Parts: sequence; C-alpha cells; structure tokens
Amino acid sequence: GVTNQTDPKLEEATKEVYGKEFYGGKLKANTEQFSGIKVAYAKDTIKEWLIKNKHADILLELTNTPVRCRCGAECVVKVLNNQWFLNYGDKDWKELATKCFDEMSILPQEIRSEFNYVIGWLRERACARQHGLGTKLPWDKDWIVESLSDSVIYMAYYTISKYVNNGTLHAEKLSGEFFDYIFLGKGNVNNVSTITGLSGDTINKIKKEFDYFYPVDSRHSGRDLVPNHLTFFVLNHVAIFPESNWPKEIVVNGSVLMNGSKMSKSMGNIIPLRKAIQDYGADPIRLAIIISAELLQDADFNMESVSGIQNKLESLFHECSRLKAEKIDTLEAEDKWILSK
Repeated sequence: GVTNQTDPKLEEATKEVYGKEFYGGKLKANTEQFSGIKVAYAKDTIKEWLIKNKHADILLELTNTPVRCRCGAECVVKVLNNQWFLNYGDKDWKELATKCFDEMSILPQEIRSEFNYVIGWLRERACARQHGLGTKLPWDKDWIVESLSDSVIYMAYYTISKYVNNGTLHAEKLSGEFFDYIFLGKGNVNNVSTITGLSGDTINKIKKEFDYFYPVDSRHSGRDLVPNHLTFFVLNHVAIFPESNWPKEIVVNGSVLMNGSKMSKSMGNIIPLRKAIQDYGADPIRLAIIISAELLQDADFNMESVSGIQNKLESLFHECSRLKAEKIDTLEAEDKWILSK
C-alpha cells in the first residue's frame, strides 16, 4: 500500500483510481437526465446538451501555441463571416481518397497508418482568406484562394507552365473549356481553339505533354506535411481527375538538421546547395546525407563528416589512379572479376 505522500506508489494509485472512476463510474441521481451515464461518455453528452440548449458556445483555440507567422506576429483563431470551406469531411470524398491511398505505393510503409488516421479525423477546411498575396476566388472576388487549397495540384500546372512563360498562353484567354480538354479530356479541340484563339496543333501539343507526365509517379515531401499538404494532394486529385490520373506513390522523409539544429536563416546555419557542392563536391554531400539517417529519421548534416568523406573519396581516387598506372603482368581472379563489372 501507499505509506505517505512521498511514496512513489502514490502516483500509480492515483492513476488507478482515476482510471476506474472514468471507465467504471456513473453520474449520480442528482444530475437528473444525465443520471446513470458512464463518466467516459458524460462529457460529450453534457456538452451537446449545453450547446443545443444555448447554455454554452464553442471557443476555438490553437492547441500547439504559440504559432507565429513569418513576420513574427502570433497567430490566433478568428471566425470570419461568409468564409468558404472545402468539405474534406464528406464521406464519399473520403472513400475515394481511401481507395487511392490503398492502391498507391507509400514509402516507408509504416507511414500509411498516419494517412489513414488523417483521413479519419479530417473535416471542413477554410479554402480562402482576405489578406495577403494570391489569386482571387473566381466566384467571390472579396476572397483570396488559400495556399494549401490550390497548391496541391501544381504538378499539373508544371506541364503547361513553359507555354505560359514563353508567351504562348495568356491567362485572360484560358477558359474552363481549355483546362477541361487538357486535364480531363473533355470537349473537342476545335471548340477550345475557337474560344482561346490557339491553333489546334498547339492545344494538342500541350495536351500531349500533360498526358506524358500524368499521373504523378512519385511525390516526395516531409513528414510534417502528412496531416495537410500530402493528404490534400490526394483528396484534390481524386476530386478533379479521373482514376487513371490519380497519384501512384508518396515518399515521406524526415527533415535535414545542421549540426543537430533545425536549419534556419535567422540562425545563419543554412549553406546554399551550389556553394556546398563547389566546396566539397556532390558525392561527399550525397554520402553524408545517406549515411546520417533512415528515410523517416531527421538527417543530421555535419560539415566535419562531409569533409572527412571528401578526404576519404579523394584518397580512394588517388589510390585507384596510382594502381591504374602500375604495370601488372598477371591478372588474379579478383582483378578479372572487378574488370568484368
């Protein structure tokens, strides 16, 4: 038993009592209509009753505070009037996304359960905002498209972006019929040509490029994007594209640390890739990242390690060059095996 308040067993006993109370306890008769309800279910039942009878309201708050924007200001929850949402909680939509996840390759395999969990709890998500840079919401110009709502199918835009950049395509001439034909195969080229002023050959050339690159063979991103960007990537693809153009694979990786710390411009520990390659070479950098972590782990990038790998590779190269210059009269079996590769 517990002897006094400093006894280590006290905490264990407290947890046991609370557990029995929560899972086995029931509300007493003085709680009227809630009498007899198990404690485990009472909280949600009473909450629903209070809200239904207008005795309580829902207060939204961030659970992982403080959250700050890039300018340093603290983010707060604000309910906006006439806000626009994507209903990611729709049952039929979730079923399509689940089908896509079930049929696609997900690496590493252990991350698959995280996607299933996200699909389970995902609900409505705001798809528009009223401040900042961005594209106006087509049907409500007072709102700007929220970045995570339109950025998850940008790989489709990549297939036509060069035609925008070289002046072939002009935004004001691009219609719904154009995108329906290019991305979905709907309509006919002559109608699209009439609407956009583009030649049929140009339109078919653009469509051929999209058909060549789609569906997305493999999408690589960080683990922190599983509950948002990567899941939205699948949801938006299954909502817009036919099954033949659903994504085929998602690869999830950890982050890259610099000497044990998160890389940040404010900390001054970011090394531009071009400079790193110029100073150490591509192969030492590749090897340093590969040997530092498994796919889901955070890779700790260490410049001392890169320097050591560079010296080792240079030593091997010079040794091989020296041996290559040597005159060898008779080849051993091992030599013949290496030369055959």
